[in-house]
Amino acid sequence: MLPLLSKDTPLTVIMLSTTAFCQAIQDAVFGGKYEHFVQSNRALYSKYKKEIDVTIPDFRPFDGDVSGQNSLVPFSRTEPRGLDDIRQVIKR
Repeated sequence: MLPLLSKDTPLTVIMLSTTAFCQAIQDAVFGGKYEHFVQSNRALYSKYKKEIDVTIPDFRPFDGDVSGQNSLVPFSRTEPRGLDDIRQVIKR
């Protein structure tokens, strides 16, 4: 079923529709109307970021054995890797 004919000019209807659409997008992006959605996702994003942080590689830009050294990357659960380790991976 088609909407009823508007008494406004077509240009006015288009401009009002476009403005309403842009306002809805802005509210969604900046959390105005959907603040509960943004807040609930903020916790998930924080958890996801922490899960990624523990996988950050600890690369050392020098030759020699670097295993067993303390990590230079906070929260990383990876072993330190030096240039020798990287060269071995490239050869594979």
